[in-house]
Amino acid sequence: MLRLVANVRLAAVALLTSLSLILGSTAQAQMTPVLAVVDMDLVVRESNAVRTLESQLLALQQRWEAELTDVNKQLAATLRGAQEQLNNGDIKQEDFRKVQVQTQRDLQALRQEANARQRKLIQTRRLAETELRRILEEIVIGLASETGANMVLNFSAVVISAEGFDLSVEALRRLNSDVPELNLTVSEPTAEEIAAETVDTSN
Repeated sequence: MLRLVANVRLAAVALLTSLSLILGSTAQAQMTPVLAVVDMDLVVRESNAVRTLESQLLALQQRWEAELTDVNKQLAATLRGAQEQLNNGDIKQEDFRKVQVQTQRDLQALRQEANARQRKLIQTRRLAETELRRILEEIVIGLASETGANMVLNFSAVVISAEGFDLSVEALRRLNSDVPELNLTVSEPTAEEIAAETVDTSN
């Protein structure tokens, strides 16, 4: 009776061991990596959406710079006029000093506004790139499913990639198809945003 029980226990252990080996082999086969590569930075950078956005931001930057340049010229003209009046004896030194101090304050405010506008442009581009990356990730998930890849690496983490593993071209084509362009509205910086900017007043 004891020998029978012992044989049953040995048989049970052998069966469990066999099942463990089979399940382990199956899990190992299922976890075999099928790799693909996508250059996420390149796809976003070369996308039609980013290119159209860059054109919009550049045009806005040039317009803002022209506006600020005009204001700067007006402030310089005001200071020159006050200097001429002082030289001609039309105003007192005290009055000229007031104009000088106000001009310096206006110039500082102008630099703060320029910094705030530049920050707006940078933030808009980053937000757009973040959204494009989100869309691109969905595209890559679809590509991975179609190609049977269970692991997709960013190109920056890859040293060598065999031909056929890189999905960047197809990812770019689909991103351009899904998001052909971006039309974003960049608002003027608020008074609070301008005031929060710091400028170098040593010059």
